[in-house]
Amino acid sequence: MGIDSDRLVVAGSSAGAHLAAMTALPSVFGGPGRSPVKGAVLVSGIYDLEPLIGTSMDAALGLDPATAARNSPLRQSLKGFPPSLVCWGENETDQFKRQSRAFARAMREADADCVEFESAAHNHFDVILDLADPATMLGRQVLALIQSTAP
Repeated sequence: MGIDSDRLVVAGSSAGAHLAAMTALPSVFGGPGRSPVKGAVLVSGIYDLEPLIGTSMDAALGLDPATAARNSPLRQSLKGFPPSLVCWGENETDQFKRQSRAFARAMREADADCVEFESAAHNHFDVILDLADPATMLGRQVLALIQSTAP
């Protein structure tokens, strides 16, 4: 498509963070050990789909264990994952917090650069509002990530 992937940073919140993480996986589009993007901003995401099996959300998704595993970034090789920011709101559910921490830990175990933090006084729906505000922790970290990945 003529897009310079050396200048592309993907971002997403909630299901969008899942999609951004899937896009950044080296094994999906970039080839062995090379992500197709330069960085990822992952806010309040879900990185393991297995807990959704059998829930009301699964009625639309139709997950089985194999499909959930194949579509869970936490269950993929993160070797070569780009520098990333993983954050969540202080007032999130335990599942969002657990999954965010687990994904950040898995990235570090794969030697991927990862900044992780909890955004004070935010919930699942308002944490993303700080994305473009450099006066906030999320805004500052996004700017730092973009600057650190600039060619």
